[in-house]
Amino acid sequence: MTTDELRIAVQPLGQGIWRCAAPNNMCSCVIFAGERAVLVADSMVTPSLARQVKTAVQQLANKPVRYLFNTHGDSDHILGNQEFWPESVLLSHRLTRERLLTEGDGAVQMAKASRPNLAPELDQVRVVAPEVAFEGTLELDLGGMLVECIHMGPAHTSGDVAVWIPNRRVVFAADLIFNRVFPVTRNADVRGWLRALDRLDELQPEVVAVGHGDVGGPELIGQMRELLTTVRDGTLDALSRGLSLEEALQEIRFPAYEGLPRAEERIPQAIQRIYKNEGMRIE
Repeated sequence: MTTDELRIAVQPLGQGIWRCAAPNNMCSCVIFAGERAVLVADSMVTPSLARQVKTAVQQLANKPVRYLFNTHGDSDHILGNQEFWPESVLLSHRLTRERLLTEGDGAVQMAKASRPNLAPELDQVRVVAPEVAFEGTLELDLGGMLVECIHMGPAHTSGDVAVWIPNRRVVFAADLIFNRVFPVTRNADVRGWLRALDRLDELQPEVVAVGHGDVGGPELIGQMRELLTTVRDGTLDALSRGLSLEEALQEIRFPAYEGLPRAEERIPQAIQRIYKNEGMRIE
C-alpha cells in the first residue's frame, strides 16, 4: 500500500476526543479538543497522514492545533511532526526530545527499512524534535478538559508518556499497550514496562486507546501484562538454566502469541532484549 492509498479512520472516544488510525495497525494518534485549544498526541508515520489528521481536527473541532505531543520517540509516532511545526508547540518528555536530537534522520532510515513502500514520501521528511520538554507530569488545560501527560518510562522506551483525561476516564497509552499485535521491545525495559502497566491500572480508565490495535477498556492493560509476564518468565527460565542466547532462541516457544502479527520477528527481539537487560543485572 503506497502513501497515496493510506487513509485514516476516525473514531470518537468521548466528548472532544477522537482517535485517528492508519490501516493495518501501522500507527495512530488521538485528538483532544477543549473549549480553548486542541492537543494532538503523536503525529503518525508520514507527513501525508499527519495532514489528514490536521484536516480531521478542522472538521471536528474547527480550531488550530495548539499543541503536538510526542508520546515517545519511535518513528511511526513522530515523522509527521514537520506538518505541525511551527504553528503548534511541540512537546515531549525530556528523554524523547534528547533521543530525537541524537538520532536525527536515523528515525527516517529506520522507517524506510521497515516500510519500504513508504520510502518515496519518507525521503521528504525532516525530523523536527519537540521544542518544550518536561519531567514527571505535565498538565495542560484545554478549556473544560484537563490533559495529564504522565511519564511512565522506562518501559517500551525510556521516554514513554501516557495521556490521561481524568474527567473523561480516557487514556491514550500509545505503545505501552499493543492490542493483538506482538509488541516492539527493541529499546524496552520489561521490568519497567510491567510497573508502567500497574500505574495505568491505578488510573482506573474506562477507555484505553493504544498505539497499535483496536481501542478497548481496562482489560487491555491486563492482556498486555500477561503477554509481557509470559515472555519475561519464559526467557528468565532459560537464562537461569544457563542457556546461551543462541540456545534460548532455539528452545523458547510462546504458542499463545506466535500467531500474532509481527510475532515471528519480534519474539526473538524480546528474548534478546531480556537476555541483555537481565544478564547485565545478574553480572
